[in-house]
Amino acid sequence: MSPGRHPSGRPLPPPRRDGLVALIVLSSLALVAVAACGIVVFRNVLDSTRDREASDTPTPGATSTPEPSKKSYREVPDTGGPARGQAEAFSTLLRARGLACSDENLAKVFSRGCYRKDFDHQVRVEFLGPVDGTLSEVTIDLDYIGADDQATAHRAFDELVGDFAEAAELTAADAAVVRAELAAEKAKFDTDWGSAELHRFTDSTSKIRFERSGWQSPDLVAATLPGDLDLVESVAVQRGYRCDRGSEYQITCKQGADDGLTIVASRAIPRGLGRLYVGANTGQDDKAMEAALAETGAVLDALGGPRAAAAKDWLTQNRAVAGGMAYVGGLHAYLDVIDDDQLRLYYVQLDLLSPCRYNSANGGFC
Repeated sequence: MSPGRHPSGRPLPPPRRDGLVALIVLSSLALVAVAACGIVVFRNVLDSTRDREASDTPTPGATSTPEPSKKSYREVPDTGGPARGQAEAFSTLLRARGLACSDENLAKVFSRGCYRKDFDHQVRVEFLGPVDGTLSEVTIDLDYIGADDQATAHRAFDELVGDFAEAAELTAADAAVVRAELAAEKAKFDTDWGSAELHRFTDSTSKIRFERSGWQSPDLVAATLPGDLDLVESVAVQRGYRCDRGSEYQITCKQGADDGLTIVASRAIPRGLGRLYVGANTGQDDKAMEAALAETGAVLDALGGPRAAAAKDWLTQNRAVAGGMAYVGGLHAYLDVIDDDQLRLYYVQLDLLSPCRYNSANGGFC
């Protein structure tokens, strides 16, 4: 099961060189004007799209279906530290849209993720580049499947792309290319800034990845959890699970009626664990979060080490959120909650994954 899914499915131009002062000033003004023009053009198009969508959206009436009764949930805290240059500008724009940021804390590059995750929405924006903050690899992924406002998904996605265009200081020409390509369902295209690949999977799910021209990422090693599959199996069996080695790289353990509790672990390369997943489906018993935390905590305690302890603390501290994503100790941490009092459906998924680097496969997710 992919993380964050419902259980029924789931280059900037090079720095300016020194020259005559007057020439520098004139050149700088020209570049600023061109970049500003590109951003204004991009924003104007988004405004027109917004107006069209607003006119197409029906006004809610008295016959609207009431929202399912849900408890009061809070949001995952923002733990992103200081950033520089374009990375800081991009982070500021994303935070203004309600995304919470966190850092992978790599030595050779700056790597950050900004996320929104709740019952009906998943937005993940991940970007990395040199430590000066120059945006060099950027992925924007939005999923509004099942949301009452899924008709606004295209606009929300395009606005996030606009934030990137502004923070990365795209020229007017590059902004025009990006704007035109956003109308497609699937596209690969190039600009002076770099390359991009777009996928509009459905009306409410979209993804785009940008890579700056000339950017060469160093080899990045993904964080992993300690331990191995044998240790996970030992803990699970002691807790009443029945386990199956689907392959030498993964183990799946289940317990309870209708397999209400599930543990999945995957090997990392060359050692350690690249994934630990725990799912709790308590049916009509509103105890899914406590059950999932207990099982995850038992495995993480057995694995030991500061990274496992940090992951356990993050999951425990966020037990009252409606879902969340963050970098925690270099791992990707996901918390997915299905809580519907009307349908009496309670399901929690807790997932710890190594980010997709050259040493990680994560059971096929990379």
